[in-house]
Amino acid sequence: MSRIKNWTKISKELLWGTWLENFNNEEEAIVTAIWIANRVVKDKAKSTRKKFYSLKDEWITRHQDCLVEGRIAREESLICRLCDGIGKLTKDVECYRCYGSGFYSRDFDEYEDEPCLVCEGEGIFRAGDCPKCEGTGKYRSWYLYEHHFDLAGQKYCFHCYVKPNKLSKERGADCEEYGGRFTQEELDDLALPMSGLLKILDHVARTKWDMYFDVNTYKYESGPVRG
Repeated sequence: MSRIKNWTKISKELLWGTWLENFNNEEEAIVTAIWIANRVVKDKAKSTRKKFYSLKDEWITRHQDCLVEGRIAREESLICRLCDGIGKLTKDVECYRCYGSGFYSRDFDEYEDEPCLVCEGEGIFRAGDCPKCEGTGKYRSWYLYEHHFDLAGQKYCFHCYVKPNKLSKERGADCEEYGGRFTQEELDDLALPMSGLLKILDHVARTKWDMYFDVNTYKYESGPVRG
């Protein structure tokens, strides 16, 4: 596909139409834009990545009927700050909820201070298993998933935190980075840069998925719709 000239000067609708002319159907045009953007976005600002990944996640959620299989690529987590991730307290520690007072104030005049339920009114946690993470060392954990799709015979693989409808027992590849990157020559040959791809995907989100952009992500105009 040749470079689309003067794309910054035309409307989103016209740009989408120009992009669409190069494909057999809308689905092929959309997934190709997502596949290309998924490789280009890695070097972009956090706000751009967040904006694109919300669109990518939406596409993945809507196309679970085309999913061949999903796999767990890896588990990710945040360490518990109370025990520094070791699961145990080596000494008595001040309660993180009542700050050592043993009482929890609701900050309303009609209520008196009540004993803190987290530390049971002691104000401290005794050395031993960490009560905040229950000895796991993890404050919160989640999975990164690998989604394998088949759209009209064309295979696609995307990684995201959306749980697949079909989850295989086989593990996915645990890589530091997924999707690879384009060379500078390949980037120069792309029909649209990242901002242009976001422009057509924004048109898709607004006109076909009933979504709008708000605070770095896309939201539904009238409640979630799943295909």
